[in-house]
Amino acid sequence: MSIKKSDRFMGEPIAGSIEKLSDIKGVQKNPSVQPAQSQPVVFPTPASNIRNPQDYIIVPGASYEKYSYPDMLVSMKLEYHNTDWNQAHSTLLQLGAQMLTIRQFVDFLKVLRSGTAYDGTGRIIDKNKISTIFNEITEVRDPWRSEWLDAKFEERRSGGFLGLGFKWFVNINYGHTLQNNQLSPAHSEKLNEDWIQDRGIEYWIKNSDEHGLPRYKRRAVLEEIDGWRPDSGTVARFCANSNKADLCCKDPTNRSPSLGVRIAYKKV
Repeated sequence: MSIKKSDRFMGEPIAGSIEKLSDIKGVQKNPSVQPAQSQPVVFPTPASNIRNPQDYIIVPGASYEKYSYPDMLVSMKLEYHNTDWNQAHSTLLQLGAQMLTIRQFVDFLKVLRSGTAYDGTGRIIDKNKISTIFNEITEVRDPWRSEWLDAKFEERRSGGFLGLGFKWFVNINYGHTLQNNQLSPAHSEKLNEDWIQDRGIEYWIKNSDEHGLPRYKRRAVLEEIDGWRPDSGTVARFCANSNKADLCCKDPTNRSPSLGVRIAYKKV
């Protein structure tokens, strides 16, 4: 008994079925066309200038209108608590480190908020750990937390003649270094007049100027950010407690067990 090979299955011709199935699945029939290759993941080079790089987060360098900085290594935790602004600065500078400027601090928060960050060894940091660090800095809750930032404000005047018609403005000094045992700013610039009262951390991260201060959509008289005015001689710090989290100006001689500084190094 011979078995006849059928050329149909369930009433449909078998010839060409494989080709049709390939088309449905999106398989390329042209062997010269290759599927797209995924891009390789590029990890940052490890830091070579600190002993415990796993305790630092890499913040990529950035350039702004009047200010730029290289890749930075920023500590995951605060240190040197209960130290005033001048002492904190001097201590870090003597270590070959520095205090974060407001702009660098905002960029640091951006890295944390992105959910993708690398430690000083070049390894990616667990997302839960990144979230914990961000919340420790910004979350509205007890206990009170605060950290010094590298910005000092001073009131200046321009124009006028014989004491008349002077215009007052506020300067921001930052990028401090030690010169003859005295803190000296590398940058001293007039503040923009387009600040805004507090609209929250997310707004600040997404809408900050070259100094790291929140932008406003329309020009306004320099007044305040979240209820504070940068009086001459005050310095910047970031605070969070059960009421709010905000950038503020304070007396540089203030100190508290809950007030510290975040060590930062230029990445080498």
